[in-house]
Amino acid sequence: MRRDLGRLRVFAFVAVSLAVLTLGVINEESDILLHALDEYAIFTLSIVAILLLVAWRKKRTLADLVMQLNVFEVLFVIMLAFKIFAFTQEMSDPTDFGDEVPLFIVLIAAVIQRFV
Repeated sequence: MRRDLGRLRVFAFVAVSLAVLTLGVINEESDILLHALDEYAIFTLSIVAILLLVAWRKKRTLADLVMQLNVFEVLFVIMLAFKIFAFTQEMSDPTDFGDEVPLFIVLIAAVIQRFV
């Protein structure tokens, strides 16, 4: 139970961090829609994750925690898919590619922490 609560806290921390980090990057990449698409998607899915955390804050049984962790894992895998798509779109533009690698590492770490 403590391990699952810790994993839930990690998802919460990463979701808030991603929402804040991508909000600043969206303004820089908003000139080309395909370059900003991954930031829009990650920001939106981070807000969804935060809202789900707030909505499910009272559900603390083990079955509820496992269900919540599975939902957050799916959300973060979708974010990771958008970030992989961004690699293909922004590889040729070095000014837009600067944020891809750090956010990719954060998303990989968030997905892996569920299984460790």
